[in-house]
Amino acid sequence: MAIQQEPSAAPGLVGSLMMLPPKARLVAGIVMALLGAGLTVALWGRGIVFGATIFCMVVGFFLAWSGYSGLERQARALAQLRSVEERRDEILQDMIDLKKAGGSPVRYLNEQGIQDAELRSVLLEEMKERMSGR
Repeated sequence: MAIQQEPSAAPGLVGSLMMLPPKARLVAGIVMALLGAGLTVALWGRGIVFGATIFCMVVGFFLAWSGYSGLERQARALAQLRSVEERRDEILQDMIDLKKAGGSPVRYLNEQGIQDAELRSVLLEEMKERMSGR
């Protein structure tokens, strides 16, 4: 059953910009902030300040911040993935030994700092496959 959105529930300009990938959000935010700031300064001397220019500047700042945060989050996730790939066999063997001893492989993953849900489920599934001898 598909959920239908009402026309009023469709994302606006800001919502659409927030759906961009982090790098594109960062660039769009910087461009918007600079454009908004430039227009505000240019129009300020003439006694004209539009709310749209200030709004553009503020939204651009938060969009750039969001993009930067997203890029940092991606970098951390990639670093963790590389770390796990380098130690994959060791981690899986420790999980199997722990499970056989009655311990919790999930707790072990927590102790190792592996928080990504998809990565954890892949590791747990591979542990189950190795334990069943497939």
